Amino acid sequence: MRKLTILLTGLLLALLAFTLPALAAPAHKAVFVIGQKSYTVDGQAKTMDAAPFTENGRTYVPVRYLALALGVAENDIIWVGSTGDVSLKLEDKLVQMKVGSRVLYVNGQAKQMDVAPLVRNGRTYLPARWVAEAFGYVVGWDEKARAVTVYPPGQEPPEVKPPVEQPKPPVEPPKPPVQPPVAGKVSLKDMPVLSDTDLNAMGIKKVPLVKEWLSDLPEFGFVYPVDTVGYKVGSREVTLWNYTPPSGRAIIINGSRNIVVGFVFNASDKSLIKVIRGSSEEEIQEATKDLPIGNGMYMRIVKPGDYLPRAELVPKYHKKWTATLSAPLAVKGNSGDTAFVVTSVLEAFGIPKECWHWDDKNQVLTMRAADDPTGNYGPKDPADRVRYIQIQAGTPHIKWVFENGRVQMSDNRGSAPYLKDGRLIWPDGQFGKLICELHFEFVPHSNVDEPKPETDNLPTLYL
Repeated sequence: MRKLTILLTGLLLALLAFTLPALAAPAHKAVFVIGQKSYTVDGQAKTMDAAPFTENGRTYVPVRYLALALGVAENDIIWVGSTGDVSLKLEDKLVQMKVGSRVLYVNGQAKQMDVAPLVRNGRTYLPARWVAEAFGYVVGWDEKARAVTVYPPGQEPPEVKPPVEQPKPPVEPPKPPVQPPVAGKVSLKDMPVLSDTDLNAMGIKKVPLVKEWLSDLPEFGFVYPVDTVGYKVGSREVTLWNYTPPSGRAIIINGSRNIVVGFVFNASDKSLIKVIRGSSEEEIQEATKDLPIGNGMYMRIVKPGDYLPRAELVPKYHKKWTATLSAPLAVKGNSGDTAFVVTSVLEAFGIPKECWHWDDKNQVLTMRAADDPTGNYGPKDPADRVRYIQIQAGTPHIKWVFENGRVQMSDNRGSAPYLKDGRLIWPDGQFGKLICELHFEFVPHSNVDEPKPETDNLPTLYL
């Protein structure tokens, strides 16, 4: 009898081992319908603030709602706006992606995708199939309902209800142009190409690449002394961070022309032990040859144009403060949405007045690009190196002029800057991208974020 009991107990335990799912096993069913802001998780209807869409045969779903539907906790959804990095953690599985990159990491293992995460209208979207499958889910497609289904393997897909017909908004008559033409006004496309000599004669200086040097590390300085701006519509008062809250990394580079710096750290706690300066990497290596590098110590060598070691040193220089601008940063635009005063955005992000010029007759703003003292930061090819950028009231295009005289006009943006109360107004938050482009960084993401506790519940512009 005792042997029989032991045998039955062993069989029961074995049965439980085979029937109980692993902790991180898929456990939810979700339905996302293309173009609809409502979705279901385990049969429960929920609402998003953005709708899924398809592009090039792939379905994109807003990152937060896709992650929540898969069982990822709110605190385990990490979005770093300044870099476009997305991290999702569920139990023992970590999935990482980057806006614009087709590489997906699952617990550090790289996988090549055929699409990349992207940002649209200020929202980050993830390719639904790749993310769901990374967490072990099955992804299906209901062509009739134009819906993506996500469910655990070995189970039936969730029920897809017919899409609800959304009432169409009334058709309004076309509105007159926001910005009437000005007599004698030259179009942005036909404006003559300006040389460096022309720009100097107009009094437009190059944007300083390094705008704020570090007192204790004089070779290093901030490219963007302001990274994030918190604002209120109609107010001149702003809150400024030189990093991306809550713990993003500020951009600090070696702005010297010819000084190489070596930082020696304690391997156990990453504390700084020694700073060595020299004219070459070989000189630094020679100066540290007697140190136990690789045996209790490690070293970071930073050449001109390279970043300060971020994980170890940059958080020390994080700052937050308030300021009063010459004019409100954000205003209510002609369409009723939030729009931005161009010169206030430049002022907030540390672009001085002498680095841009307003042509009142042609209603054109000319912004000169950065002066790179190292020759290492921007593109080497003059065909890719920006000399200046222009925008024009009433024109839905951006004009880039490069160092070799090449001119590039953007596609029609669908909306144009306009004059209101004597100020040039940019109709959306994408203007912050131009500030990055003045520093040779062509960033793919939007620059507006919603209020969050880490930004004092203020909406923000960020770089």
